[in-house]
Amino acid sequence: MLLKESINTLFLIIVSVLLFSCGSSETVSGAKSTQKENESYFDNWEKGAQQVSQTMDEMRQVMSGENTTEPINPEELKMLLPGRFSGLEPIEKDARKTEIWGIKVSEAREVFQSNSAHWNIKLSITDLGSLAGMTALIRKGWINNDINIRSENGYKRTIYYKNYRALESYNRLSNLLKYEVIVDNRFLVEVEGGGAYPQITRQAMEQIDWKRLNKLFKQKQISARTEKRPD
Repeated sequence: MLLKESINTLFLIIVSVLLFSCGSSETVSGAKSTQKENESYFDNWEKGAQQVSQTMDEMRQVMSGENTTEPINPEELKMLLPGRFSGLEPIEKDARKTEIWGIKVSEAREVFQSNSAHWNIKLSITDLGSLAGMTALIRKGWINNDINIRSENGYKRTIYYKNYRALESYNRLSNLLKYEVIVDNRFLVEVEGGGAYPQITRQAMEQIDWKRLNKLFKQKQISARTEKRPD
């Protein structure tokens, strides 16, 4: 799923570049707007251009093989998921490692559903691998930017969960609560509860083996540093 998003991002880059390159100075100069509106226009354009530049640079690193981070075995990720929740076996589960266009990620996922089908819980852990630290490619701007958006239909806000940066979002129309947690810019944990009371989704969050995840990351760091030592 993350790979699909990254490929979609590449498509958006191409579209964005075309839009920026096709922008007409005549349109801007001919518009009857206030100085403040013009400043806002150019400010948004500059931010958009910076984002496109960042995304293209990150994609170049992946495509050229500069980022050689190898994702861990997905079976190790699977061990971090609960296996059972609220007395239930998962109705769906998988663990896979994927590579396309030089992008390598591994992921483990479980889906639980109540016997009455009133709620379902989805948990996933992704080792970003060659996408580690590349916020533009994984389209997670909240990792570096604070967000607090509220409307009558729900909200999105950045929080900290177990000292990790996270995004909490809720859609009131679909009664969907979702948490996204980034662990050391390497692992992305997602927990989504549909039709469930908020506490059920939070209980599912607690079932993930966070201590083992953090330990696993530190072990990989040590291993990477050892491999880079000269003989």
